[in-house]
Amino acid sequence: QAAKTCEEKEGTPMVCQIANHLFPKGYTCSGHKVAIEELIFLCQQNGALQARLLKTSGAFHTKLMENAGMKVLRSLRAKVTDMNFPKVDMYMNVRGAVQRKGTDPRELNYDLAAQVAQPVLWQQSIEEMIKAGITEF
Repeated sequence: QAAKTCEEKEGTPMVCQIANHLFPKGYTCSGHKVAIEELIFLCQQNGALQARLLKTSGAFHTKLMENAGMKVLRSLRAKVTDMNFPKVDMYMNVRGAVQRKGTDPRELNYDLAAQVAQPVLWQQSIEEMIKAGITEF
């Protein structure tokens, strides 16, 4: 809604999307600053417990970062022969799921590169760890 409202005002496409799924009803959003400011206004008008602007250096975990993600992937591909297979299970927050030890680094590279432009599935990642019996964080 915030991006749409800003598009109407500014006359140009805007991005405002969830960047981090932190906990039930807890999110961070990212995108064009004007759209995020509109989102904050809408949240405050609708009784949100908290809505504020965070200082960051980019619109991470949004489609605005897709080109950067492709650059990351190219860089990782260039170094894949220097990478080792993981010796432990890894929980990738782009998936909200485990990548098993021994996973081919080429597959891990896609997750690492995708993370730049995809939301962080933090809550889902933690829930998966708990299901797997992990008790210390």
